[in-house]
Amino acid sequence: MLVGTFASPDAVEARDQPLEISTAPRLLYSSFQPIDAIGAQNNPVVLQVFVDGHGRVYDYKVLSGQVDAETRESIENLLVFSVFTPARSFDQPVRGTTLMSFSGISVKG
Repeated sequence: MLVGTFASPDAVEARDQPLEISTAPRLLYSSFQPIDAIGAQNNPVVLQVFVDGHGRVYDYKVLSGQVDAETRESIENLLVFSVFTPARSFDQPVRGTTLMSFSGISVKG
């Protein structure tokens, strides 16, 4: 009888970790500085980028925007020199897709 009187229940703590069953690839950094040809002020460009399980880009698709030869070369250089975290499914790296958008900004100073 005395044990029940002096025993206290453990404090409830929120130690839950969010369950991320799957995540999309994320851009970590790029060592290539894009030139102004990507996403010029009047020509925003949106890309769908395909990333493998090692974080390397293996393909891309232009979803919107006008892309000429110079812009396409800049996009390809940017993607080759970019490092992504791969998509994850049940904490295992897998292929995935992500969106990248480029839009020119004009700042008058």
